[in-house]
Amino acid sequence: MQSSEIIDAFKELACNLGYQLICEKGNFNTGDCLIHSEKKIVVNKNAPVESQIHDLAKLFSTFELSNLYVLPKIRKLIDDARQITIELDAE
Repeated sequence: MQSSEIIDAFKELACNLGYQLICEKGNFNTGDCLIHSEKKIVVNKNAPVESQIHDLAKLFSTFELSNLYVLPKIRKLIDDARQITIELDAE
């Protein structure tokens, strides 16, 4: 799966959760927010693609996804990010 396909899969997942995923250039970190009651996820387009993917996986690891179909590759990225967070919290 190519990096652009992974980003597209995260966009679809965001949509399924009621979020709009926006990739823009700027001086900010990837994250989610509420703007005029619309749920948004913003991704810094200036960041390397690998960082964008990692940041999205980390963000989605905080969402409840058990009732949604998630592509296996995307599910693995999210689960791996969740595991890293758990390990860091345990230290």
